[in-house]
Amino acid sequence: FCVGLGAVLLLWPSRDKGAGDSGAPTSVSLKDIPRASSSSVPVADAAGCQPGVPCTCPGGTPGNVPKTCQLTCGEASGCKPSCSDRDVCESRCAGDCQSSCARSKACDTRCADGCDIECRNAETCQATCGAGCSYACEDVGKCVPVVGDRSVVKCNRVGGCEVTCSGSCAVSCSRTGSCKVECQGQGPAKRCGDGRRACGDGCSLPP
Repeated sequence: FCVGLGAVLLLWPSRDKGAGDSGAPTSVSLKDIPRASSSSVPVADAAGCQPGVPCTCPGGTPGNVPKTCQLTCGEASGCKPSCSDRDVCESRCAGDCQSSCARSKACDTRCADGCDIECRNAETCQATCGAGCSYACEDVGKCVPVVGDRSVVKCNRVGGCEVTCSGSCAVSCSRTGSCKVECQGQGPAKRCGDGRRACGDGCSLPP
């Protein structure tokens, strides 16, 4: 019996310790997330962008701070990416995101529904967000947000504010060089009683 058992053990196929389970979930690489202009973007550790916790760019070393930063939260909602003092700031997050960008040449934020986005003291600010988005752009050369249904946009002290709405939206422009609102598939923007521009029933949205 012992000899037979030993033979079975010797003939049993061994498993390579380095091999993983074929059914294990495949990890998603940060390189799979859409990015803007740079092909070599230094990114924060994805583990550092947790829901409800502020996530900032890595500091680098004295005199050698990276010019470009990308913060990503993957599929987690409720993320809080914040980027400042870089040439290019990019943030990618899911729903209920609170994103901020300041003192940068170019800010680019992409998020899903229910996002709160702020962009200040930058040359250009662009964003793409889903429904129920709140977008504030202040002291910026040009703001170019694309927002979903039931979104509110505020441009203050901006050279040019160019908003594209895929559904109902309300846009307020204060001390701007130009203020343009495109209502996709809805005809021209309308004027609300409070001076805002709106698409669809956007005049009923809170200021």
